[in-house]
Amino acid sequence: MLYWAPAFAGATKQWLFEMPMSDYQPIPCINHERLEFAVLKKQWLDVEVLSGEKTGTHRLLPLDVYAKEGVEWLEAQNESGEKLVLRLDQIRF
Repeated sequence: MLYWAPAFAGATKQWLFEMPMSDYQPIPCINHERLEFAVLKKQWLDVEVLSGEKTGTHRLLPLDVYAKEGVEWLEAQNESGEKLVLRLDQIRF
């Protein structure tokens, strides 16, 4: 699953598309570490979203990297303040 949620409090999450969790492909450890470092240092990254409504290149500020239901996720904010939650196997940076 890949979804996004507006940055304001209390907003409901809107699903962009359904993707079975069993299709998740873990990313290389070095990429996971780079994301964690970017979260800690509040470092902006240029991220390519590979599928879904937000497909394309975005400048994102990583806020959190976490695992849920066997899938790893990135929570990030774009330059306009919109929050995105992206599957790690659906992005390239």
